[in-house]
Order: sequence, then C-alpha cells, then structure tokens
Amino acid sequence: FCPGECLLGDLFAVGGQVALTYQQTHDRQTESIGTVWLDGKWKTKEVDRGKPVFAPVADVDQSGRVHLVWGDPAEQLHYARLDQLGAEAHIELLGAGRQPTILCHGDQVLIACESEYGHIRYYYRSENTDWRKYLPLTTTDPWLTSDENHSPGLTHDRYGVVWLLFANNTRQSTFWTRWMGDRWSDIVNGPRIYYR
Repeated sequence: FCPGECLLGDLFAVGGQVALTYQQTHDRQTESIGTVWLDGKWKTKEVDRGKPVFAPVADVDQSGRVHLVWGDPAEQLHYARLDQLGAEAHIELLGAGRQPTILCHGDQVLIACESEYGHIRYYYRSENTDWRKYLPLTTTDPWLTSDENHSPGLTHDRYGVVWLLFANNTRQSTFWTRWMGDRWSDIVNGPRIYYR
C-alpha cells in the first residue's frame, strides 16, 4: 500500500475500521507521514510531507476524529486532526518534545512527551479551547527533579480513568500518575521496570 521505505507508527481503530500511521522516506531530505486503513481494500492518505520526521502516534476521540502527534529531529512536536479517515488534516506545531504519546479522553486531547533534558512534560486541550503547552510534570516533583525520565505512555483503565506511566533510569523504576481533569495527581513509584 506504500511503495518505498516505510516505518509503522501506530495501530488504531475508527469504528469497525483498522488503521495505522506510517512514516515514509522519499529521499535524503523529504519524508512524509500518513494513515492507512482497511475499508474492503487498503486505502492511504498522506497527512504531511516535508523534512525528516518520526512516525506518528494516534488516538480517536468519541466523535470518530483521528488525532496524530509526531516529532522531528529538532525535537519539535507536530499535531494533526483528521475529522475522518481520508480527510484533510488540520496541522499545527505544538512545541518542544520527543517520544510523544497521545490519548483522547471525553472532550480532551492529552499528549505527554520527553523534554530535551530528560523530563516528562505534557500538553492538553479541551474541545474549542487553546492548547495548554509545555506543562512540566517531573521537574516540579522534588523527588524527580534531577532524575532522567523517559518513555511516557498514556492509557485508560477499565473504569475510564486516565493514567500516565513513564520510566526512570536514575531510580531504575516505573512511575505513574492519574489525570485529574486539568492536572496530574501525585506521582507514585511503581515496579522496577524501566526499559522500553
């Protein structure tokens, strides 16, 4: 479905359709990202083309809109919203970050990422509001201020509660925190798993 050199980004579902994101290298200076979905046959839609980037991660909100976030080698995050698979993307530059994770929760879109200094920061917005950007998580926690943190992951539990998990190389442990609607709860130390 995509000729040439491609990397898988994320696997997700929109309604009953299976979809994935990809990153495709065209030449030394040009790469693109896009979505591929199965609708009787594989369909492809390029979302953005330009300088080198990393494959996007995706989530789908309660209205069926697809939200993508990806990073570039300059450690800047890019965000796109597709009102449906195959639609034109609404793209914007979010700001600094790398290794993003994304989760739609009610009318909110949450993004967590690594900062350039080995800390976790987050971005979020609600329907029809502006992004809250560059919000620190681990730099404001006195226990984790000097630690190296990485690999954030957002998830819902079976009750619909949003959790952010991340690894900590300094303490060789995994930490987590709960989304409270406009901020995170206290950070809790978890099991000693800290590799990707």
